[in-house]
Amino acid sequence: MPRAKNLLRYFLHDRSATMPQAVQLDDMLQQLCGAREDAAVCITYGDWQVRRYRGRVHVLRALSEFDRSVCVAVAR
Repeated sequence: MPRAKNLLRYFLHDRSATMPQAVQLDDMLQQLCGAREDAAVCITYGDWQVRRYRGRVHVLRALSEFDRSVCVAVAR
């Protein structure tokens, strides 16, 4: 598991993401590797999200909250 942690740290660093705390990193790795193969994993820490989709891991800035009261009419 130490190599997997180092790889995840490198992956996050390479994408300029902030480093999670050691406990968060362990939890992240557990979720990414331990979830069902078809599960869509999403772990949010700080302003970042780590997601697993179709067997690949992605890191991106966390999406901001949206206003559910705003509706947009779609022309047909």
